[in-house]
Amino acid sequence: LAPEDTAHNTALAVGVEGGIFALIVAAAIVLVCARSVIQTRGPVRIALGAALLVWLVTSLVATVEENRTSWLLIALISLAARLVVEEPEAMERCFPRAEHASRPLA
Repeated sequence: LAPEDTAHNTALAVGVEGGIFALIVAAAIVLVCARSVIQTRGPVRIALGAALLVWLVTSLVATVEENRTSWLLIALISLAARLVVEEPEAMERCFPRAEHASRPLA
């Protein structure tokens, strides 16, 4: 794809290339990622939420659905949400909340 031939908007590009079904699937993926970010806690939520917000703003002015970084971000968000559900103690150990991080170790 030449830069002159792109839609300069991810939703528009997905809608034109795949139709309404592809647009619905893409929106569902983004909504599941947003819900997954909300499930996480502490610094992981802040980091993933900021990354998703930057991706969303970027997708308004660029076509990013074919970018490998987009799929890496979606995979990281999915993995973090799964770890929060399956192993919350391990996530808390690796990424302690701010109020727990300031306590002295006993």
